[in-house]
Amino acid sequence: MSETDPRSLLELLAALARDIPDLVHKEVVLARVEARRALDLLLVALRRLALGSVIAVGAVGLALAALVSALTALLVARGVEPSMANLLSTSTVTIVAGSAAWLLFASARRSLEASRSSLDDSMRTLAETLPDQHRGTDASRQSK
Repeated sequence: MSETDPRSLLELLAALARDIPDLVHKEVVLARVEARRALDLLLVALRRLALGSVIAVGAVGLALAALVSALTALLVARGVEPSMANLLSTSTVTIVAGSAAWLLFASARRSLEASRSSLDDSMRTLAETLPDQHRGTDASRQSK
């Protein structure tokens, strides 16, 4: 069965009024702790991402250097002078890798511009819709 509290309604409301500031303070402290924890996890992830990116750049550089060496060896085996073979292979790998990077950057830029345009359109539509909704609400209030 349920127990009844011997305190009066007025005493219960006074106790509630005394407890509310403490509860709000504890909730704010908890929210700060949770936000700090989330930020710490984000920073750890960003550090790992940065380190992984640095290692990946080094690995790509080594792969491109190996490609230059292999292409140079192939050209030398075909009878091209070693210095000319090195120049040709370095130039070829640089142009191909640079073109691939440029295409990726251009594609990413187009995607970012499209998403920004879409976001701008959504915000504009929302801004146009809100005044209409307020007018409709005001009109329905006036008709009552």
